[in-house]
Amino acid sequence: MTVDARRIQHAIADKFRGDGFLVAFEVRNSTGSNANRAADAIAVHQWPSRQWAIHGFEIKVSRSDLARELANPKKADVMWQYCDYWWLAVPQGLVSARDVPEDWGIFTVGEDTGKALRKPAFHKATKFDRGFMVAFTRRIGDLNAPHVEAQVARQQRAFDSQVGEAVERRTRSLRQELEGKTKWIADFEEALGQRFHDITWENPQRLAAQLQLARMLGGDRYGSSLGSIERTIETLLARIKGFREEMEKANAA
Repeated sequence: MTVDARRIQHAIADKFRGDGFLVAFEVRNSTGSNANRAADAIAVHQWPSRQWAIHGFEIKVSRSDLARELANPKKADVMWQYCDYWWLAVPQGLVSARDVPEDWGIFTVGEDTGKALRKPAFHKATKFDRGFMVAFTRRIGDLNAPHVEAQVARQQRAFDSQVGEAVERRTRSLRQELEGKTKWIADFEEALGQRFHDITWENPQRLAAQLQLARMLGGDRYGSSLGSIERTIETLLARIKGFREEMEKANAA
């Protein structure tokens, strides 16, 4: 899976929203003509126990874009002044910690989740005005989009995994069943001395009757039938013999 800016937004929303933050993306420093800079994400903690801490994020997904940002880190100061903590959010493996200003935190995102490679230093916000407050409030409505998309994506992956496992189990079961039937046909052909597909099927009723007779004469559940047939034949032969003897006596008289 490619880690793009949207994927990093998902990871930030998951991590910080679950920890009691309100999260908004692409938050400008003000509104209207007063707006001249933006943070890729702002997270504000909701409770006084955390001093309503404000975290700002710069998201970079390409080495060239990252190199330009690190070449002039002072550009972040316009938005950092509204924040207590500042993060660089990047795909896993894109940056080395030694190349990032030591006050910045590093939030890395892999295929599954995001994590803090390095926590940021505390830097008490020096500015918080109405323009920034309104800009943040306007973007707070976008909070659910990345979060819900991330949730849906996780559920889809879980569903795909379950379906894949179910399909694999069913496929394995069918393969075993097919192997069993294939072996049975091979054994049948060997006993019959003829390939199954070479059998003439013009009269299936006659073939079925022959198979039933073979089963009857061959024993198993019809094992007593053979003895019954033998006894019937013996009785008929005895009657024929008696009839012949009577005919011979009549002729002699």
